[in-house]
Amino acid sequence: RAYALAFLPDGSLVVAGGRPGQEGDVRVYSLSAMPGTTQAGVPTLDGVKDPKVLIAKLLDADDSVLALAVSPDGQRLAAGGCDRTTRVWDISAGVTKAKLDQTVEN
Repeated sequence: RAYALAFLPDGSLVVAGGRPGQEGDVRVYSLSAMPGTTQAGVPTLDGVKDPKVLIAKLLDADDSVLALAVSPDGQRLAAGGCDRTTRVWDISAGVTKAKLDQTVEN
């Protein structure tokens, strides 16, 4: 399940989701990768098996991630969810080099 979506300044798509009480994650996808298939004229990317599409997995959690925010300057990414923790990454060097910068219990 996808609960939150955010675009980064470079056009990448960040998706937060999970299954309540079981798992949660934050993943970053490249939307500029070549499509694997086309259905009714709409390109379909494989975010599971194609490493050109799934470019970073920032978080594995024990519960759903429900919210995402990108700072106005595009340098930081925040995610929060049902585990009552907000995490903030420094993404100034790119998402493949993201560094967990802060954790806030709420």
